Amino acid sequence: VTPLRGIKEKLKNTNVLYAQGCELADGMPTYKTIPTEVLFAGTENGLQGQYFNNGDLNGEPMFTRTDKNVDMNWSNKAPRDDINDDNFSVRWTGELVPDKTATYQLGFVSTTNTRLYLNDSLIAKTIYHFRDEYGDPRLRKSPTMKLEAGKKYKIVVGAIETYADAQVQLVWARPQPELKKEALDIARKADAIVMCMGLTARMEGEEMDIVIDGFKAGDRTKIDLPKPQQELVKEITALGKPVILVLLNGSALAINW
Repeated sequence: VTPLRGIKEKLKNTNVLYAQGCELADGMPTYKTIPTEVLFAGTENGLQGQYFNNGDLNGEPMFTRTDKNVDMNWSNKAPRDDINDDNFSVRWTGELVPDKTATYQLGFVSTTNTRLYLNDSLIAKTIYHFRDEYGDPRLRKSPTMKLEAGKKYKIVVGAIETYADAQVQLVWARPQPELKKEALDIARKADAIVMCMGLTARMEGEEMDIVIDGFKAGDRTKIDLPKPQQELVKEITALGKPVILVLLNGSALAINW
C-alpha cells in the first residue's frame, strides 16, 4: 500500500490531491510502466506474450496471449500451474508507438534473466554473477534516445526464470519539466500538505549501475536528502501551509536546513 492510497482510503470524504513534485535525484528520473496505449500487437493494444515451459525460449510455447503491458509479478510461482516455476521463459513482441516526441530511456525492473531489444538492437540486459538473474528486482535501462511521436518501433522482451521469484516490468522515463510547478500549484490549493521524500531500492543496494550525485554503484557517497527533493521541500514549506514530512528510507538521511 502506497502512502497515497493509504491516505485516500483513510480520508474517504476528503479531496486528496497528488503531484509527483520532482525526480528522486539529479540523473535519476522516475521510471514508469510503459502504458498499453502505446504498445501494439497487430491491431490490439499490448504485446504478444509467448510462454515457454523451458528456460531458453525455444520450441513451441505452452500458450500465447496478448498482454496489455509487461508488469508481471508471479512471486515464487509461474504464469500457470502447469509450468515449472523455476524453469520457464517468456518472450513479448510487438510495436512501441510513442505519443510524444522526446528523449526517452527504456528499460525494465526484473529479477529474471532479461533482454530488451528495440528495432532488433539490444538496448538493456541483466548482468550478474549468478545466471544473470537477481534475487531482488533491479532496474536496467538503455542509453537516452530520441523517439518520434507516431513512429513504430519494434520491441522485444525476453525473460528467463530459473530460480527464486519471478518479476518483470517494462518501463520508460521521459522528461517531466513541469513537476515542481504542478506540485506548487496543488499545494497552494491545499489546507495541509503531506510530503513523502526519501530513497528507494533502485538507488542503493549491491553492485548497481548507478553513478549520480550522492550515489555510486549502489553505495551512498553522502547522506543528504537528494538535492531536487531538498529544493522541493524548501519551496513547499515557504508557502506557509502546514507540512508533514514523511521520510521513506532504508539508511540514514540528513535534513540539515
